[in-house]
Amino acid sequence: MLRPVFILGVPRSGTTLLRVLLDSHSKIAGAPETGWITGGYGPETSFRGLVDYLTRHELGAVNNLPGVKPDTVFELARNFLSGILSEYLTQKNKEILVLKTPDDIKYIDFLLELFPDSKFIHIFRDCRDVACSTMRHKELLYGSDLKEYGDSGFFAVAYRWYEWELKVRKTFSGENSGNYIRLSYENLVRNSRRELSRICKFLCVDFEQGMTDYAKKQHDYPSWELGSRDVKSRGKINSASVGIWKNEMPKDEIIKIEKAFGSYLTGLGYGLSSDIDTITEINNKDAIRLQSKIVDENIKVNSLHRQIINLDERIAEKRKNIKQEKLKVIEQRNDLENLIIEKEVLNKMMNELKMSND
Repeated sequence: MLRPVFILGVPRSGTTLLRVLLDSHSKIAGAPETGWITGGYGPETSFRGLVDYLTRHELGAVNNLPGVKPDTVFELARNFLSGILSEYLTQKNKEILVLKTPDDIKYIDFLLELFPDSKFIHIFRDCRDVACSTMRHKELLYGSDLKEYGDSGFFAVAYRWYEWELKVRKTFSGENSGNYIRLSYENLVRNSRRELSRICKFLCVDFEQGMTDYAKKQHDYPSWELGSRDVKSRGKINSASVGIWKNEMPKDEIIKIEKAFGSYLTGLGYGLSSDIDTITEINNKDAIRLQSKIVDENIKVNSLHRQIINLDERIAEKRKNIKQEKLKVIEQRNDLENLIIEKEVLNKMMNELKMSND
């Protein structure tokens, strides 16, 4: 049974670079993004959506076919998906398959249920750099998931980063910790050999020198995938994108983000603007308190906004169910009318027989 390795990380955190570096190993195949598995880019064509429908929906297999159990559906789904992915692995003539799609973070529980023995590599990056990198390509990266977090600006990106980071760390803080390793983007680009050696040991393979010079190897770079275009165009590992927020992020945005997530940033080893000479220190305490209050209110508003979105989804599902029930009623009414017509025909035939006997 195939046991894919999953790279977890928010968009613009180095997931594609890590994927390509691992793909440079003679035994590891790093596949392009597979949003169709969990539905990261839309649930309509999602493998997860199909499994969820079969196991949980009132019209699905489990709720309508006696003997069909969720475990059975997951086992069949596991075999089916493994068959597809194994074809890719065979074509690459490699042994270990690495998958990476940032939006998979939203569906970690599904991945763990589908592939309970899989390993997970978590790469994280300073959220201020993530926000700046995202804003450079906002016309390509703003999906519905980001709109949940506010006005689609720097703060919204940082807010999503915070929630997704917490989700990953919480998921792998207990019984799943043995199949989990994490590294920072900053360490990956500054000390690639050391970090890749750690990951290779985690995957039970030896580090190979050619892994750090990925441009000399052939890789899959889909034209629609922004990360692939970036990594291919650079052609080498460099640390130029570390700390870009110091020059690109407006000061008021820095304040908002650091007031909301500063303690988490420092916990990960990232310095705040007050520790950096290039950022002018702001001494107006009243302004800072007011800004902090605004941030708190924004978080509350965003939380309520997301609750409203969830309610809208539930309402849509209810409406869908009502529509399906109406269709059932129409079908039953048609059946009844057909039965009445059939009865009238039989009555007519019976009367004709009586008249002929008389």
